[in-house]
Amino acid sequence: ILEELTIAQHYGIPTRLLDWTENALTALYFATNTILSETPDYAVVWVLSLDRNSDFVINDLNVNPFDLKDLKFFKPADIIQRVSSQSGWFSIHPYRGSGFYERIETNIDDSIRLNKITIHKNNISKIRETLETCGINEYSIFQDLDSLGRYVFNKYKR
Repeated sequence: ILEELTIAQHYGIPTRLLDWTENALTALYFATNTILSETPDYAVVWVLSLDRNSDFVINDLNVNPFDLKDLKFFKPADIIQRVSSQSGWFSIHPYRGSGFYERIETNIDDSIRLNKITIHKNNISKIRETLETCGINEYSIFQDLDSLGRYVFNKYKR
């Protein structure tokens, strides 16, 4: 089921998964791609560090995520290019009823380090220019024909 949820998440279907990446530039790309309407003054990058042997990490990808009662993380198999090109990980959040999933910062212990980096909106365009100079853009992130078409169109439109 985790493979199916991974594919669904990457193609816009709401799941209980939250995307993470091992690549700091990829995280910065996503954080600065759009500013959420609830926080119009800044973007956020969350930095998470945990041991791969932690009890929070699932190593058996055959587990049923709907049976999990606690927050867990997993590295998905490279079943689609988008996941591997983004150096993706996922967290699975337990459902707490009334349409709410547990927030990550309410369910961690000392084995996990979680930091929040805020980026003021005045810095976002310069960061995006720098990412582009480093080769971090829609196409390098998604690596499919749709993203290539949008990237080329947006880069050369006048």
